[in-house]
Amino acid sequence: MKPLTHFIIINIILSLFFYIGLAEVVSCPNADKNCYYLNELLAPCDYKIDFSYIYYYFSVGGDNFSGLENCSCTKEFYDTLVTCGKFCQFPVDTTVKYESDCKIAKHPVDLSGGNPAQSTPTTGGT
Repeated sequence: MKPLTHFIIINIILSLFFYIGLAEVVSCPNADKNCYYLNELLAPCDYKIDFSYIYYYFSVGGDNFSGLENCSCTKEFYDTLVTCGKFCQFPVDTTVKYESDCKIAKHPVDLSGGNPAQSTPTTGGT
């Protein structure tokens, strides 16, 4: 192999170690009913969260459920995830980030509750 190829391969390996080193692990063995309800919501996608080890990089969000968007890109799932995150003490993506991840995955979700933006009524001039 050429020296440049070795250099590139070594950089890729070191980058992976650095990225994996950023992972946080949370253990929540006494997860409450809200956390276990997430597993009910994920059941149609044949996935189950193991609350004894939750791995995340900066926060838990849509990108943690890649391939499970049919189950995870809903307001009900996000709201339950936020409640579980508070109980188990792990951060959850903001609504904007979560909506963006779902939109990128072609499963847009409206986390505002579907309420249209309030506008100030205008009155005609006299």
